[in-house]
Amino acid sequence: METAIQVEVERRGSSAEVRLTKAQQVSFEAMHKLGWDLWFVRMTQRGPLAVLCRGEALCTVDHIGNASFTPAISLRGKN
Repeated sequence: METAIQVEVERRGSSAEVRLTKAQQVSFEAMHKLGWDLWFVRMTQRGPLAVLCRGEALCTVDHIGNASFTPAISLRGKN
């Protein structure tokens, strides 16, 4: 089952609804208590991939709720 979360979308300047799996929701809620914020969700072939940030640090949470603190993702504008 999916859960909708309201996040601020900076590019659009308004709120948008994104879908996280239940496992991602549980992981995000635990990490949010530790200061992590949901940055964006990227759709992949395996399902949604949540990208969280805390300062300069990035973390990804896959569709089954596993967090990676050394993500192999490419961001636009970052070298």
